[in-house]
Amino acid sequence: MHREAVRIGSRSIVASVILTMLLPLSTLSASAQSVADFYKDKAINLIIASAEGGGYDISGRLIAAHLSKFVPGHPVIVPRNMAGASGMQAVDYMFNVAAQDGTVVCIPQPTMILNKVVDHSARYEPEKFGWIGRMASLQTLGVVWHTAPVQTIEAAKKEPLIMAAAQGNGSGANVLTALNRLVGTKFNMVKGYKSVSESGLAMERGEVQGISSTSWEYVDSKAWIKQKEVGFLYIIGSERNPKIPDTPTINELAGNEGDRAVLRSIASAADIGRAILTPPNVPADRIDALRDAFAAMLRDLDFIRDAERRSLEIGPMAGTELQKLILQAMDVTPEVAEHTRRAIRE
Repeated sequence: MHREAVRIGSRSIVASVILTMLLPLSTLSASAQSVADFYKDKAINLIIASAEGGGYDISGRLIAAHLSKFVPGHPVIVPRNMAGASGMQAVDYMFNVAAQDGTVVCIPQPTMILNKVVDHSARYEPEKFGWIGRMASLQTLGVVWHTAPVQTIEAAKKEPLIMAAAQGNGSGANVLTALNRLVGTKFNMVKGYKSVSESGLAMERGEVQGISSTSWEYVDSKAWIKQKEVGFLYIIGSERNPKIPDTPTINELAGNEGDRAVLRSIASAADIGRAILTPPNVPADRIDALRDAFAAMLRDLDFIRDAERRSLEIGPMAGTELQKLILQAMDVTPEVAEHTRRAIRE
């Protein structure tokens, strides 16, 4: 009886050891399966922080059309526009309202970083979002209509130019205000346009003489360049664009290092570009799955061809690297933050 008990005990110990050795594999398998199970028969809402039309909307809808096949469980991706306050309404929604389970993602306006730098009361923390990845960096451009009396920055220091800008404190409004205060331009800003499409129509109609911030693909999608109907005043970005090599970056327009730091901070949105994020506190395995899916989509030939048809560039950045970039963008001295606040806030 005693020997039988010993044998049974030995078998129990061996079984426990084997189970312990296999546990990590089974746990990983269950974890991977749980992501697919979670997303099966579900939808992911993709919040686009702009109105319809323009580069962010085009990019968001392209992602929505392709991402599903790479996400475990293949959930339907539903694009939803949420314009308002230059994209800050969408960011506030993502941080404070959206479900924190991986069923809501967002392509935000990257000016959210600058907005938080100059306004600590803003109800979100950029570094706490789950940054999934970047589709491409993004330069935006100051565009002027060919009939406008002002065609260069130097001329804009001597004569007023009426420029369209979005609602709230978006990139275009920030740049115009900063250039007026730091460089001495005489831009007259007309705010309130919900999308770059509205701004473009207003420029064509003669309601304004230029657009404060628009993407190359939007301008390229019109016949403006081919027909020589637009000129370029400046680039909101850290480097010149080889397609328009004579157009200066806003950084180059500063007269001293303090002002240059402000304009660099504004231009940093170009490096963040068209990125995807989740709300805070999404489970880590779903974050990882979304990051892997997004990276795989950006390598997919069908996606690449579809992007080319829309004149969209692809310049990927992994979610982990993007998370580091966000931390760097937030790391500004109190002096630079205050100088920036005074330069862009009314």
